[in-house]
Amino acid sequence: MKLDNKTALITGASQGIGRAIALDLANEKINLALVGRNKEKLKEVAHECEKLGSKVKIYPFDLTDIEKIPSLIEKVKVDFQVLHILVNNAGTYVDGNPFESDLKEWDYALDLNFRAVYHLTNQALALIPDQDSGAIINVSSIAGQMTYKGGEIYCATKFALRAYSNCLFESLREKNIKVTCIYPGFVNTELGRGENLDESKMIQPEDIASTVNFFLKTPITACQTEIIIRPQRTPYK
Repeated sequence: MKLDNKTALITGASQGIGRAIALDLANEKINLALVGRNKEKLKEVAHECEKLGSKVKIYPFDLTDIEKIPSLIEKVKVDFQVLHILVNNAGTYVDGNPFESDLKEWDYALDLNFRAVYHLTNQALALIPDQDSGAIINVSSIAGQMTYKGGEIYCATKFALRAYSNCLFESLREKNIKVTCIYPGFVNTELGRGENLDESKMIQPEDIASTVNFFLKTPITACQTEIIIRPQRTPYK
């Protein structure tokens, strides 16, 4: 895919992986629609991207407010008219066993990690032209490939995203719209850090951004439908 003059919508763009992807795509002079809950952080990211020559609009928005997602896409349509790349990156982590967990937190994780993705994608597809090398990138987690004790709801949302992403590829492949799901291990972000982890040995947000860039530049004759990324060395102290 030729990236110049394309338009990308990135969720969770105010920090971490989303911010890194935004800056990387700004280097490619891609127009950016940045979505996140923190308006001030979005402004900071937008300013950095604009300095790299990208046209940027920000959309402070809580994606769990699913009924308002159509109005979000309508604003993007007014500002950019067309969309070529959708990066579903926003997410949250919730753990706990099924006996003691707060089910409201579980429902929130389900809404943000999965339901918001397919609602947003459904609306965004109306802006992605057929046969114009579009791309949908779902940033998941290694928890979408493996399960563990205490990961009931988190793993469930990520496995659901995996199934949805693979089905989406089959539905869109003849329209020349690429679809991938990225499964990172420990990433050095607020969500991924821990006292027992060495941040220097974790995957860095820029590593995910480079992977997205690589995926987008893959010739239209091929599509990496799943990409697993693990830390080269164990980050456990």
